[in-house]
Amino acid sequence: MALVIVVAITQGIGRPIRYEFATGFIGWVMIEYENPSCSALQSRGLYIVISIPPTGRACTSSSAPMGWRYLRHEYVNPEGKRTVITHQGGWDSDNRIRGGSLAAAQKTVRFPRETFFVGTKDQLQKSWEKRPDVRDHM
Repeated sequence: MALVIVVAITQGIGRPIRYEFATGFIGWVMIEYENPSCSALQSRGLYIVISIPPTGRACTSSSAPMGWRYLRHEYVNPEGKRTVITHQGGWDSDNRIRGGSLAAAQKTVRFPRETFFVGTKDQLQKSWEKRPDVRDHM
């Protein structure tokens, strides 16, 4: 709780983010920020929307969202029906969004990148060798 308060004070509270996935997506996600060759993030209502393609790799010219934000992860089917993906609870819960990191731009990474996994605990355990390296070319 103290960490949330420190982040809110030092970096502020930002608009909520909605990550959108094709129904049934399972796997690693890597999002590259601040890449001028990519389009800007879109807004829909209150949400900043990050659409994740079937490859799990996305890029945007927008900056990485900083500060405390409400996060929502949804599957979206071709007809537009939405299903919320659970992302709260501990390691042993039915949580479907696991891990998460933001690598700042550094010598080996030209642009900031965010990574996380969508799937069950068992699916994650079987996928570590497929985890994207933030130094890889997008």
